[in-house]
Amino acid sequence: MENQQASLNNSENSTFSNERLETLLSQLQGTVRHDDVFPTSSLSCNITWIETFLITLNHQENTMYRCQQVHFEIANVLTEWMERRIQIKREM
Repeated sequence: MENQQASLNNSENSTFSNERLETLLSQLQGTVRHDDVFPTSSLSCNITWIETFLITLNHQENTMYRCQQVHFEIANVLTEWMERRIQIKREM
């Protein structure tokens, strides 16, 4: 665990490249247990960010649903309007 912590500390001081990430992951492979905790700086690993992202997705889903309902209502009104115009033309 100390070697892994040292690797993470060394990598935090420099920029990550694909090669460095692959090297780090290959070093950690087979030595990490599922219950080991690693400090990360990635947003996707931040619980607060994930919760906020999920709330945002919920709001987006609700907004899309409401927009869809308005779209259906507009389509319905336009259909009724056209049907009335067709009936009026037939009666003439």
